[in-house]
Amino acid sequence: MKLIASLCDKSGQTLERVTAGDPTLFYDGKTLRQLKPEELDARSPTSTQITWFFITEMGVHLMAEIDGKAAMFDNETRTKIAEIDALSIR
Repeated sequence: MKLIASLCDKSGQTLERVTAGDPTLFYDGKTLRQLKPEELDARSPTSTQITWFFITEMGVHLMAEIDGKAAMFDNETRTKIAEIDALSIR
Protein backbone atom coordinates (compact mmCIF):
# COMPACT_ATOMS: atom_id res chain seq x y z
CA MET A 1 0.00 0.00 0.00
CA LYS A 2 2.90 2.39 0.76
CA LEU A 3 4.36 1.82 -2.71
CA ILE A 4 1.07 2.55 -4.43
CA ALA A 5 0.53 5.68 -2.32
CA SER A 6 4.07 6.87 -3.15
CA LEU A 7 3.52 6.29 -6.88
CA CYS A 8 0.26 8.25 -6.69
CA ASP A 9 2.07 11.10 -4.92
CA LYS A 10 4.82 11.12 -7.54
CA SER A 11 2.28 11.26 -10.38
CA GLY A 12 0.19 13.97 -8.69
CA GLN A 13 -2.82 11.71 -8.20
CA THR A 14 -4.84 10.72 -5.15
CA LEU A 15 -5.27 7.06 -4.25
CA GLU A 16 -8.92 6.15 -3.76
CA ARG A 17 -8.61 2.39 -3.22
CA VAL A 18 -6.64 -0.74 -4.06
CA THR A 19 -8.92 -3.24 -5.78
CA ALA A 20 -7.16 -6.50 -6.67
CA GLY A 21 -3.92 -8.32 -7.36
CA ASP A 22 -3.24 -10.24 -10.58
CA PRO A 23 -0.52 -12.93 -10.77
CA THR A 24 -1.00 -13.32 -14.56
CA LEU A 25 0.57 -9.95 -15.40
CA PHE A 26 4.36 -9.74 -15.54
CA TYR A 27 6.68 -6.74 -15.46
CA ASP A 28 10.28 -7.23 -16.61
CA GLY A 29 11.44 -3.70 -15.85
CA LYS A 30 10.47 -2.42 -19.30
CA THR A 31 7.18 -3.99 -20.36
CA LEU A 32 4.03 -5.02 -18.52
CA ARG A 33 2.37 -7.96 -20.24
CA GLN A 34 -0.03 -10.86 -19.80
CA LEU A 35 1.72 -14.17 -19.24
CA LYS A 36 0.96 -17.06 -21.59
CA PRO A 37 -0.57 -20.20 -20.04
CA GLU A 38 2.68 -22.15 -20.47
CA GLU A 39 4.61 -19.37 -18.70
CA LEU A 40 2.17 -19.49 -15.80
CA ASP A 41 2.51 -23.26 -15.54
CA ALA A 42 6.32 -23.05 -15.52
CA ARG A 43 6.54 -20.52 -12.67
CA SER A 44 7.28 -21.68 -9.16
CA PRO A 45 4.89 -20.48 -6.43
CA THR A 46 7.71 -18.61 -4.71
CA SER A 47 8.55 -16.59 -7.82
CA THR A 48 5.01 -15.33 -8.39
CA GLN A 49 4.90 -11.59 -9.00
CA ILE A 50 1.62 -9.82 -8.19
CA THR A 51 0.55 -6.76 -10.17
CA TRP A 52 -1.87 -4.59 -8.19
CA PHE A 53 -4.89 -2.73 -9.56
CA PHE A 54 -5.89 0.53 -7.89
CA ILE A 55 -8.10 3.53 -8.53
CA THR A 56 -7.24 7.23 -8.44
CA GLU A 57 -9.34 10.23 -9.43
CA MET A 58 -7.92 9.69 -12.94
CA GLY A 59 -9.05 6.07 -13.32
CA VAL A 60 -7.74 2.53 -12.94
CA HIS A 61 -4.00 1.97 -12.72
CA LEU A 62 -1.55 -0.88 -12.10
CA MET A 63 1.52 -1.22 -9.91
CA ALA A 64 4.24 -3.76 -10.56
CA GLU A 65 7.55 -4.23 -8.80
CA ILE A 66 10.89 -5.70 -9.90
CA ASP A 67 14.55 -5.29 -8.98
CA GLY A 68 13.86 -2.83 -6.17
CA LYS A 69 11.74 -0.52 -8.31
CA ALA A 70 7.97 -0.04 -8.39
CA ALA A 71 6.19 1.31 -11.45
CA MET A 72 2.71 2.74 -12.03
CA PHE A 73 0.90 2.07 -15.31
CA ASP A 74 -2.30 3.23 -16.98
CA ASN A 75 -4.65 0.22 -17.04
CA GLU A 76 -5.90 0.73 -20.61
CA THR A 77 -2.71 1.69 -22.43
CA ARG A 78 -0.15 -0.02 -20.12
CA THR A 79 1.90 3.19 -20.40
CA LYS A 80 4.32 3.75 -17.51
CA ILE A 81 3.29 6.85 -15.54
CA ALA A 82 5.77 6.86 -12.66
CA GLU A 83 8.59 4.83 -11.14
CA ILE A 84 10.07 4.90 -7.65
CA ASP A 85 12.82 3.20 -5.66
CA ALA A 86 10.79 0.60 -3.75
CA LEU A 87 13.59 -0.21 -1.33
CA SER A 88 13.53 3.30 0.15
CA ILE A 89 9.76 3.12 0.82
CA ARG A 90 9.50 -0.12 2.80
